[in-house]
Amino acid sequence: MCTGRLRCPALQRDSSEPARWSDYTGRPGLVVEEVWKWRIWAMARGGVQALRRPEQLALEGAEASADPSFIRVTRPDGVTLFALDAKPRGLFPSEFVWRQVLDLASSHDGVRAPEIKRNSGETDHQYRLRVRKAELAHKADVASVRASKVAAWCRRAEEERLRWGIVWDRVQYKVDPRVALREAHSTGMLSSEELSILRDCEAFALRERWSISSGDHAGGRRERSS
Repeated sequence: MCTGRLRCPALQRDSSEPARWSDYTGRPGLVVEEVWKWRIWAMARGGVQALRRPEQLALEGAEASADPSFIRVTRPDGVTLFALDAKPRGLFPSEFVWRQVLDLASSHDGVRAPEIKRNSGETDHQYRLRVRKAELAHKADVASVRASKVAAWCRRAEEERLRWGIVWDRVQYKVDPRVALREAHSTGMLSSEELSILRDCEAFALRERWSISSGDHAGGRRERSS
């Protein structure tokens, strides 16, 4: 059995003209034997879409094990995308750090391979079919666990930014100072002097009915009701 890497072309997901890297199941070049076998099998069958669903999941799982960028992630809004594209928006984390996060997702699956014992009176063919079915189900479970972990990390990153009033606006971060200061207060990050200043500012804003937000604090605009 070959234990090294084998050269193999990238496999298109469907017959339409590819426009970006995610239109392939994985990257071309030298690949591990498991990826090579699934790509060759898909080519022999007529493409990814010709495979049965368990086989497609096994192919996706093998590709994701070799390159975590290809872990499929479903966002809370139902949109499915690949892990590299699921990186929280903005400059942080960087793509380099995000790839390290994906490597962790791939290396700690937490799903044990099933131990398949032979049943009494079972033929060799029946046993092999049952083992193969269990292996495909296991690969699908592993892929699901990876995707769930990446989706959870993305969700927590976005939730943390919202708690601090941080949003990514195409080219820069914008911060709501009220939200950021209140979060700092709730987590005990403000000194007693800073907390006193914050309370004085909030009292003044409430009394004068100023609108102190990320959109108008820089220019000192004041909105007062008549």
